[in-house]
Amino acid sequence: MLPSPPFPLSPSAPVLSEPWMQVETGLVSRRIYVDPIPENSLNPWHQELADLMLNDKEREIWDKLPEKGTRRRDRLFGRIAAKDAVRQWAKQAFNLEIAPLDIEILATELGKPFLRCPSLEVMVPLPDISISHSRGYVVAALGRSRLGIDLERLGNIRFEDWIDAAFSPSELELLPSANLLIALGFWCAKEAASKAVGTGLQGVPGKWAIASCSPDGKQVKVTHNNECFPVHIWYSDNEVLAICQC
Repeated sequence: MLPSPPFPLSPSAPVLSEPWMQVETGLVSRRIYVDPIPENSLNPWHQELADLMLNDKEREIWDKLPEKGTRRRDRLFGRIAAKDAVRQWAKQAFNLEIAPLDIEILATELGKPFLRCPSLEVMVPLPDISISHSRGYVVAALGRSRLGIDLERLGNIRFEDWIDAAFSPSELELLPSANLLIALGFWCAKEAASKAVGTGLQGVPGKWAIASCSPDGKQVKVTHNNECFPVHIWYSDNEVLAICQC
């Protein structure tokens, strides 16, 4: 967990995230937990952190986000986790130390993040990147092919409020013993597949169909526009993680 008061940071050295699920997933993935802040307040420490971790173009985009709500916070810490993942990969693969300001993470018009880093681009094709947020947790991961990740923390989810709208009758028939936790895994699978493609669900989850599911709910295939996307899902008592690489 990150402390809420300011603390000393070097523009070239801070690593604020922790390695997470790297052995299980085979990815360079990192996670940050940020204490939720009141919806209508702006944490001055975040402003200072943005100056240290975001380059000029990233900061310009961040400054335009609304101060109310969590979008600014989520974007900032998503970029930090992603940059930490890039720095870990550069160090492990090339013994190369990279400062956060030398890494640029922008997004397409549809919101898929992508990486720019001149010192790495001259050496190797850059990896794909995906970011997910849920209830104060921020996760970022790198992949060599198209990558989409989705994390959902359970909290006080009322499945009955959304499950029929999220899935068709044929999809619900695939649920092992009508398991509601696996239903959340199905939702994460759709999110992860749509993120890998780079479009997101765009408010129409029905266009992304669960075509098959292993008996334990950990291997799912999602279809969309005549393409099939394999998704791996990890379950714990309080969260679900889905990863699509295609």
